[in-house]
Amino acid sequence: MRDLLRTALFSGLYHCGRTLERAATLWFYAAAGAVRLANLRAAIQRQWDDSGALLWEGYIRSGLMPWERDFYLRFLKPDDRLLVVGCGTGRDLLALLELGHRAEGLDVAPQCTAVAGRLLRQRGFEVPLYTGGIETIGLPGRFDAFIFSWFCYSYIPQSKTRIHVLRTLREHLNPGGRILVTYAPAKTLPRRLPIRLAQLVASLSGSDWRPEYGDFVRVSDRGTYFVHYEHQFTREGLEGEARAAGLTVAFHEAADEGTAVLTA
Repeated sequence: MRDLLRTALFSGLYHCGRTLERAATLWFYAAAGAVRLANLRAAIQRQWDDSGALLWEGYIRSGLMPWERDFYLRFLKPDDRLLVVGCGTGRDLLALLELGHRAEGLDVAPQCTAVAGRLLRQRGFEVPLYTGGIETIGLPGRFDAFIFSWFCYSYIPQSKTRIHVLRTLREHLNPGGRILVTYAPAKTLPRRLPIRLAQLVASLSGSDWRPEYGDFVRVSDRGTYFVHYEHQFTREGLEGEARAAGLTVAFHEAADEGTAVLTA
């Protein structure tokens, strides 16, 4: 009898916890709808500060991950002029320079480009580093390849903005140029209700962004800012944005990491 009661108690508490968990997710997405784009972008800089990656030179010097190395070296040429979008503190930028590429870096966080510049100079590299968002910065000339660093493309809110970015990059490609995209692939299709709730709150609050299906957010336990935003793509979603920007999908693979090569 006690075993039956214990089992019933466990089951009841478990299902109560799951219900509360689902409710918390809904409220988190409702909170997401109330913020502005500036909050989402500022969260990227806070993530670097919170992670301590700024000071972890071992990570910066660790080089390309195996999947990055395979992807980059397959589609880059030694004499290409490259811009690494979302270069952070310089891990993949340093690795590409050491492989002989003419690589430059861009990141939205000034503390990241400062750390990257210092480390690159220590290693004997004096290369241009730009600070700003790829959505708004004026690009310095034309390039043979743009690289969206580790899932960086997924951290740009709103499909219309990502399409605008791709169109801008297309205009700055040399003949035969390529845009290498790495992104977070959608493993399972998310529920639509949290996004619909976030969209409703965004509309009612007058927010300047609209959450979209595929957006994933987490809010800090202090409830004062986001600690993470990303958009997870289906194969069709990523290729649809590329086509909308007037680009051709020359290569696309959605495994544990999403990788694609876009051409003009």
